[in-house]
Amino acid sequence: MPQSYGLGQEAQVDWYEAWADLGGERTRVQVFAMRSMASDAAFHRAYLHATQQAFLEAHEGAFAYFGGVFRVLRYENLASAVRKILRGHRREETVRFVAFRSHWRLVAAVARLSGFG
Repeated sequence: MPQSYGLGQEAQVDWYEAWADLGGERTRVQVFAMRSMASDAAFHRAYLHATQQAFLEAHEGAFAYFGGVFRVLRYENLASAVRKILRGHRREETVRFVAFRSHWRLVAAVARLSGFG
């Protein structure tokens, strides 16, 4: 069944691991990725560590890149924002992430798709 998404409505978010040459040294980095479900356009930003601070900062960079905030963000891995995993797809989010998504008025959901491939 074909899927269709409205522009600015939904994006998928994930972290992945990559290698980069920094200062002449091969370094493992954690890359934040946000991909628009409508256009397939993607934003990527690398960090040395996948911390909650990096996670939130990368969202803001992605919002600036896309020119706005998606209404729904689907997370493949929400570990940077989860305090406790409950039954099924339910999660207890950190206070900081709840405040962040409330400020930006976005809905966080578990991804329907597997990865970006």
